[in-house]
Amino acid sequence: MKILRCAHASAFSFSAMASIAFGQSTPAPAESPVGSAAPAATLASSPVPDAPAASAPLAGARRGFAQRGPQTRKPVPAGFLSRSQTSNNPNLPTLYIIGDSTASDNPTDPNIQGWGTSFLNYFDSSKINVNNRALGGRSSRSFIYEGHEDELLAMLKPGDTVLIQWGHNDPYDLNESQLRGSLFGLGEDTMDIVRINDGKPETLHTFGWYMRKYVTDIRAKGATPIILTLTVRDRWNKDAPTTIERNPLPDPNLFKDSNDRSHKEPPIYSVWSAEVAKAMNVPLLDVHNLIADWYDKSGQTVVDTYFQSASNPTHRNEAGAAKDAELTLAVLRAYEGSSFDVFLNDKGKAIPAADSKYVFPNKALAAAPQPGAKAGAAAPAPAAK
Repeated sequence: MKILRCAHASAFSFSAMASIAFGQSTPAPAESPVGSAAPAATLASSPVPDAPAASAPLAGARRGFAQRGPQTRKPVPAGFLSRSQTSNNPNLPTLYIIGDSTASDNPTDPNIQGWGTSFLNYFDSSKINVNNRALGGRSSRSFIYEGHEDELLAMLKPGDTVLIQWGHNDPYDLNESQLRGSLFGLGEDTMDIVRINDGKPETLHTFGWYMRKYVTDIRAKGATPIILTLTVRDRWNKDAPTTIERNPLPDPNLFKDSNDRSHKEPPIYSVWSAEVAKAMNVPLLDVHNLIADWYDKSGQTVVDTYFQSASNPTHRNEAGAAKDAELTLAVLRAYEGSSFDVFLNDKGKAIPAADSKYVFPNKALAAAPQPGAKAGAAAPAPAAK
């Protein structure tokens, strides 16, 4: 059975984005330098969960943004399962998460946690399996070539659902040690390289190509893909210090040459994700703007306490990851409607659904009726050849 069903009809709009004023960006650190452009349709004022009372300012609370070098990590063995798994009952539908460290479990460092770990706490394991397959340091490209997508596909069955969230690491160099960078854009461009770490040839594709591959491969298994926009950094606008950074759309000319990786601000990745979702009729959950709206309401003093350190505005600690998980469930409930409640435990049912403006179901349009056909009548079958 299909777990996830459309509850709203909407369309993602890009035409008005250029007219929206955002704060200025600054060079980014952390696992991936990221700031997502905000979809215009989600910027209207709407209720967000109540913010906590502000506490006393923390010493050195204003974040510094020193660059971090490339991460080092041990190879992930084939068949790897993180501890982020509620159950593995083959008779139940499964909700999977794929993404990078902003979603993944990190058992070795509680101060760097992704939202997927806390997300599991909202589900009834007797009704649904939830399996967080996100892995730190990966990109839309490296998750595939390292074999993790194949591992996912081997487990998928009809009726399963996969939450897809990529973009934080795709801006990296195309041939750096961890091989994360994807070509810019949505097209069919390719580039052949010899990988610096193992000397093997590889054909690189655009970010849009990799995202379409996930959608196509997941659907081929009878499962449902859902795309999420990116999480938000702890960076506040200089000109409007009570608002979290929401970067404007960058100059598209900056993304014409995939060899030029000097522009480490990837606000366009949420936009590219949304365009793939719209073109392929994939539901889009705009967690970026839901989180940003909640951060604006909460204020910097509170939000600063959600992040790993003063020099790392990308990675959350356990408290920050738990808040992202709560908001992600809220927008998923907004998409699903009350029929989804059967899969939630009491803690999950207590999380109110987000405003529907953060949900873009991207339903395919029904075929136009044939001339002269009566309402409700079936379309004529094509002539035999």
